[in-house]
Amino acid sequence: MYPSHASEAFEAPIKPRFPVGVDFHHHAGKYRAQIMRDGVRVTLGYFDTADEAAGAYQAARLAKPCRSDVTVALVRDYLQHNLGCKKKEIIHALNLNPRTVQRAIRIIRGQQRSAQFS
Repeated sequence: MYPSHASEAFEAPIKPRFPVGVDFHHHAGKYRAQIMRDGVRVTLGYFDTADEAAGAYQAARLAKPCRSDVTVALVRDYLQHNLGCKKKEIIHALNLNPRTVQRAIRIIRGQQRSAQFS
């Protein structure tokens, strides 16, 4: 009835990992695909498999890119046309938040690294 060790009493249940935008809806017994649009969570539908739900999420994301994708594209385009520019110059030229620009630069660098290794 009681755990034999203290560590057993505090172990949290392991939650399954699903693709981005997918979770399991217990009441429906199916996988649910959701996406955020303009600060509102939109349910894309219920699916029999997690892969089908992930496909619906990806299709919705590609149909209308989210704001961060647009920001990354703007920063990447600016960097391609203005080689050697500083971060402050990007912030002022594109009128963006410094943290947003830093996040976009990290994403661009990560994409460049992954392209080198593939």
